[in-house]
Amino acid sequence: KNKGASFLAGIVFAFSSFHVYQSTAIHVGMRHQELFPFLALFLFRFFEKFEFKFFALIGLFALLIAITEHQMLAFAALFIAFFVIYKIISDWTLIFNKKLWAFFLTSMIFLAIVAVSIFGSLLKVALSPNNFLDPGIKSAINLSIIPSDVLLPPVFHGLWPNVNEYMQESIFHTSSKGDSYYVGIAVIGVVLFFLFSLLIEKLKSKKSDEKDWMKNALVKFWLAEVLVFFVLAMGLATVEIGKWTVYLPYYLIYRYIPFYANIRVVGRLVVFVVMGLSVLFAFAAEYLMKKYPGRRKII
Repeated sequence: KNKGASFLAGIVFAFSSFHVYQSTAIHVGMRHQELFPFLALFLFRFFEKFEFKFFALIGLFALLIAITEHQMLAFAALFIAFFVIYKIISDWTLIFNKKLWAFFLTSMIFLAIVAVSIFGSLLKVALSPNNFLDPGIKSAINLSIIPSDVLLPPVFHGLWPNVNEYMQESIFHTSSKGDSYYVGIAVIGVVLFFLFSLLIEKLKSKKSDEKDWMKNALVKFWLAEVLVFFVLAMGLATVEIGKWTVYLPYYLIYRYIPFYANIRVVGRLVVFVVMGLSVLFAFAAEYLMKKYPGRRKII
């Protein structure tokens, strides 16, 4: 409910380096990232009262995503699954809500109809012995992100076009992929300052405040969303702990959820990291406007 902060969040999301790169590289599906925030918006609205109009709007934007690109629909499905699981963990009584189950069954039927009618030919290939859609596990590993990717300026940066390749090779000892998963140092900095300020205020405050930012369910959700999808975007990377090899969570998705083995560019899940950071940036902007009212004109 802050137009200025919302506008800033929209600027961050719409003009992120990741979005610009996907558009200039003519990745048509990922060019239309504007569909994801609307999907998220109506998910929130639907879970407030389980009204049919918001369920229909979720279906509409899911259909638009499906028409745009099948991988985008697969990513959206992961976001919806995360959202629902988070909501149920936050409120276990949702499991016993008959409306929620009715809408869930309806959405499964809707998804099946969309899958058969729009992706029928792709499904036949994916289920056939000669599945040329599956790029193999090496592709899913190579086209995922490493943590440094979100911190390095894009390869098409106007002032430092070579800094990405230089830092990857000399500091992080990796090879440049030639694309961009940069989410913005300034955005990360503002969000971290916001969260740090909240933590300090929480530690100093002895009284319970109804408007306590740390109790804000939206801040908690989007922070969890950023962290979860950042880990998912790292794909099938493994962590060596002594004699044990620990697989990151996307390994379970790749191995056990049908059709996800056909997704080549796992790193594109970064779109949800950018979206989450954009929303947190809006909260940070509103917080800073209230905390430093004399600087409001600058913002």
